Amino acid sequence: RSHRCGVQRPQPAASAGPTRAEEREAQRAARFAEHPELCTRIDGGRMPDVDNRIWVKWDDANVEYHPARVVDINYDETVYDDSFIYTIEFETNDDGTPVPEGVSKHAEDRRLDRLGMPFWSYDDPN
Repeated sequence: RSHRCGVQRPQPAASAGPTRAEEREAQRAARFAEHPELCTRIDGGRMPDVDNRIWVKWDDANVEYHPARVVDINYDETVYDDSFIYTIEFETNDDGTPVPEGVSKHAEDRRLDRLGMPFWSYDDPN
């Protein structure tokens, strides 16, 4: 079946009923199906998917880009502004040092612009 912005994923073994994760995944797939235009950047490249590594600025005051992992994607049905809401988890601290093993990483919700750069990138733009 088509999964997230058209990416094919292996199917799990049959079970008695859908797990909570499977239900969330079905909801996410439905959102992508309802808003396929949000799966691509303005230049035709693809927007991030769950588990993708991207580079983003820690905040507007920071000129450095930091690696982050997309951990969830949602769509706010109350505010349509041509974007999904991406939950990202930074792999470094705001000073660029790696987050030690076993320490919670800073996570936040972001709307990633479909322009890509200068807002975010798949490659380190530093």
